Amino acid sequence: MSNEALSQFVYYSTLADGYDATCVGAIIKTARAFNASNGITGVLLFDGERFCQYIEGNPVAVNALVDRIRQDPRHKVSRPCSMSLSPRDGGTPTGPWLSPTSAATPSSIR
Repeated sequence: MSNEALSQFVYYSTLADGYDATCVGAIIKTARAFNASNGITGVLLFDGERFCQYIEGNPVAVNALVDRIRQDPRHKVSRPCSMSLSPRDGGTPTGPWLSPTSAATPSSIR
């Protein structure tokens, strides 16, 4: 097990006026690159209008990502729900990107 700190953040947001679901692909592409290079994992849920996202990683990296999320004009963060700090449990989390139409199975979500 690692004693490395783990910061976790959960929020809800909605697409901003003037944007539609077609912009989500660009969001995911950018997010995957940023998250991979910064050791951030999580899950993004999107229903065509609203987002719910859980992210976790090094506290400095998560704080930087939260700042980027809040500044992104494509959506409005309506409810930051939780921010916590804890030691990692030694597991290897994955970061699937899911939508309500995804065919996710229990083996694809860890």
